[in-house]
Amino acid sequence: CGGEMIFSETWQRVLDGTKTETTRFRRGYYKVGHSYAVQSGRGKAAAGRIMIDECGLDSVLNRCESHYHEEGFQSQAAMLGVLLRMNGSISSRQTVYWFRFHLISPPTPAGVSP
Repeated sequence: CGGEMIFSETWQRVLDGTKTETTRFRRGYYKVGHSYAVQSGRGKAAAGRIMIDECGLDSVLNRCESHYHEEGFQSQAAMLGVLLRMNGSISSRQTVYWFRFHLISPPTPAGVSP
């Protein structure tokens, strides 16, 4: 099952368990019950694997207000900052896909980054 899921700025949070959700502007091919390699960038080595447990559709501001901790951020502003940096401008009515997941394979050995 699966393929890869890129976490360019937040892959370490996935591995340490502080990030259990991700917000995406496109649905992509991600499906509940499938596993995906955790990568820090396209073509990078896998640092672990996650399993998608749940997914849905919501407004970006609602996701940022109520789910920033699950995304691995300390504040809504921090989450919005990363989303803006990675995706450019965001409309307050922007619809996003969210994916809740859990880590199913351990991270790579200490000192090895993907």
